[in-house]
Amino acid sequence: MNDNIFDEPYDFSQCTIQVSMQILPRGEGTDRTVVIGVRNHQDAPIVRTASLSTLTLPAILSEMLTQLELDMPARKLLKDERELEEKVEAEKKAAAKTVTRKAAGKPASPPQPPASDSAASKPADAPQSTGQVAPMSQIALF
Repeated sequence: MNDNIFDEPYDFSQCTIQVSMQILPRGEGTDRTVVIGVRNHQDAPIVRTASLSTLTLPAILSEMLTQLELDMPARKLLKDERELEEKVEAEKKAAAKTVTRKAAGKPASPPQPPASDSAASKPADAPQSTGQVAPMSQIALF
């Protein structure tokens, strides 16, 4: 095998083939959509979509998805811990910056009012969030 896929021959049995699969969140009342792409040599992928319920996944992939599902609560806890640590670090840096300014005799930046999600703080003509995420093209992910 070559270290550089660009140097591999354009022979199906002699080059690296990349297979990617994304399982998208379930829409209201619909099955999950799966986006599948295959490609070689970093060329443009061949992309297809299917409903998850119509696919027969290999046993190893089904086992991996089951393990991921079981791991989700622990992964969520780790994510929350990372975010909390990042917030604490950001607050420490902001506090250190304020202390440094005071020590240098510079006025500290005035505190900013907290952001509010209430409709009263938004202009009447401001667009209102629907809480829905706009669909995105998945091709860039392959």
